[in-house]
Amino acid sequence: MNLFAAELLRARYRRVTWGVPVGLVAAVILLVGLAWMTGGEWAAAEMLPLALGDTSPYVAWFFAALGASLVGAEHSNGGITRVLSVEPRRVRVALVKLVVAAIRGVVGASFALAFSVAAIAVGMKWGPFTGAPGELWSAELGAAAVRVCAGAGVASVLGAVAALLARSTTAALVGLTVMMALVEPVLANVVPAVGSRGPLLALLAAMGGPESAAASLVGGIRDSWTTAVGWSAGLVTLAVVVFSRRDVTEV
Repeated sequence: MNLFAAELLRARYRRVTWGVPVGLVAAVILLVGLAWMTGGEWAAAEMLPLALGDTSPYVAWFFAALGASLVGAEHSNGGITRVLSVEPRRVRVALVKLVVAAIRGVVGASFALAFSVAAIAVGMKWGPFTGAPGELWSAELGAAAVRVCAGAGVASVLGAVAALLARSTTAALVGLTVMMALVEPVLANVVPAVGSRGPLLALLAAMGGPESAAASLVGGIRDSWTTAVGWSAGLVTLAVVVFSRRDVTEV
């Protein structure tokens, strides 16, 4: 419990923990301001669930970066060696870091979503969006919010797993970006039976919903979640085994 509390406290005071969700909120506020200046009228209640699906690749990448930073920074600054000198049980250390990464993803996405909805509600009352603020929340928005927040937790875990394996935030993010933007989409088009079962593409489909571009490559939402969670569990197991057996002082 002391290790878990220490990891939560360390995550709480890292700037990137709050920088990612605050940056997402700032982007939404900027869009509201731009819409206000253009003088157009947007039906926010209908557009917001679709917007959450369309932006899910960016949300997934940002929260993968958040998870990678939790582990990668400690390898870069030698902090992981100090942690293991206090708590030598490596499996426990790795699992706690991954659990904290998942919590950071879910809480950060929930924070960003709540403040974004509040900003759009203000825009509905005094700005460019049509309708009353009370009409903003709907079953579609609720389902999209759950998908995005849960997906952010999974993305954060995948980022932390990549950093555990690569021992570097930069290397982890480069690998995830190449897989997300190039390898898996190409495989999904060239060899659908293989590419459509990739972890990142499945996660994007699960977060984006049935109308997303990724969903058309992967299949149904249930299959997407099953694939994403199954891959995540396997990669977590691999990362924990590697971390428990590898000399963390080697680069």
